[in-house]
Amino acid sequence: MDALAARRPAALVRRISAAGALLLAVLAWGASPVAAASANDDFVHAQVLSGMTGTVRTEPAGATYEAGERRSDGIFLTGSVWYRVVAPVDGTLAVTNTGSRTWAFSISSGPDVAHQTYPPGSTFAVCDCSPPNWGTAQHAVVRGGTYAISVEVFEQAGSQSSEVAFQWSFAPPANEGVYQAQVLAGTSGHVAGSTARALADPIYDFSAGAVQPLFGSHDVWFRWTAPGPGTLTVSTAGSSFDTALNLGRLVPDRVNRVSLLATNDNAGSSRQSRVQLDVDTGDPLMSPDVNDYLIALSGPAMASGDYALAYEFTPRTWTETTDASGVAHVAQVPIGEGELRALDGTVRESNDDDMFRICTTGTTPFSARATGTPDLQLFLMDADGRAVAANDDESTSSRSASLPAGHALLPTTAGVYHLAVSAWDNEPANNAGGIFRNLKVGVNGPRVPGADPVLRWNSLGRGSTGRYHVALTGARYCPT
Repeated sequence: MDALAARRPAALVRRISAAGALLLAVLAWGASPVAAASANDDFVHAQVLSGMTGTVRTEPAGATYEAGERRSDGIFLTGSVWYRVVAPVDGTLAVTNTGSRTWAFSISSGPDVAHQTYPPGSTFAVCDCSPPNWGTAQHAVVRGGTYAISVEVFEQAGSQSSEVAFQWSFAPPANEGVYQAQVLAGTSGHVAGSTARALADPIYDFSAGAVQPLFGSHDVWFRWTAPGPGTLTVSTAGSSFDTALNLGRLVPDRVNRVSLLATNDNAGSSRQSRVQLDVDTGDPLMSPDVNDYLIALSGPAMASGDYALAYEFTPRTWTETTDASGVAHVAQVPIGEGELRALDGTVRESNDDDMFRICTTGTTPFSARATGTPDLQLFLMDADGRAVAANDDESTSSRSASLPAGHALLPTTAGVYHLAVSAWDNEPANNAGGIFRNLKVGVNGPRVPGADPVLRWNSLGRGSTGRYHVALTGARYCPT
């Protein structure tokens, strides 16, 4: 205090102080308020989290950085908020972003803010987009150890606050993330587990637009490799909670995107899910040598529990198992679901005849074309074995047989039929003789419409033996 101020009366000092306060109030009236920092802005005031798993969603105000604190590179970064957990078990602590407008999440340990250690994989940045750690931070923990979770936030244009939203979990399932998906082996199988401590995975996009995670859900992931074209059926029957299924493929040229191919929440009246998907190895989004499909199993509205997941693959080409019989009531029945694109088999001797039960779709025109080593014939019969259409040679110079789409004799509606393959001159018959007209070139119909079904074959085969392939359109596996 200077000499002049020391000689001022106390009352005058009080009046000057009051006037200054008034002036400050007037100036503050037109200024933007400065938000007070959140209570957990500093490391020492970290908010305490407890339990095996949980969710945090808040809008911290006035986040700042402390001296000595590690800071990520990023635009509009303003500071960080802190959380503290004590590990109840040995294992792993995982943290995932569930949609917040933040920059980076980290798990660390150490005595103070300037001496935190960050093991590899314990930090992820929202715009990093580098698997396997984008979207999830993980840190090995020891029971009773104390660990810090820091969340760096930024101000968006026109926003006065940043949202923090994340899930955390101790000892989450090994397959809780898309890059940790459990591999499903073979063409069928059954796996079981729990989603109780699984995290929401924020990296997949099932809407072909912005990232759309299952915010707040618990999801686990599976990866299955298609052995070829066919139908994949996935079911959660037997699960203890309301499940949801999403099936897709990772799109390599759009980082952290999974293209949605099939989804189901409730199958019929059940709270459990069933998805059927036609799979192929020629997806234009994928590299030709990548045939992996991804399965996300979750529950709506935070539902979680014990799951049972069954999967079964049905190839689009059915291969003759035992030697197929030549009459309808004991014909070989291809077992599967969905589209049936081909039949593969063998003419073992000149009088071998193979009959298969198939169903027409009624939506795609039916056709069949047989090629292979033998001089082949094709016969289409109805559900009871009565003659519908047949062909010996599709042309005068061909040993292949064909029932071309659109022919007037072929079915146009959905139904059960029998398709038979034989070598030249071995033809189906009943007690009155052959059930088809002269085969030769072209498609031929029944010798006598409505006559008795096939009871036997004439055993006059003169063709060679060997493998055959029958390409189909408008056909599917018959329901069992």
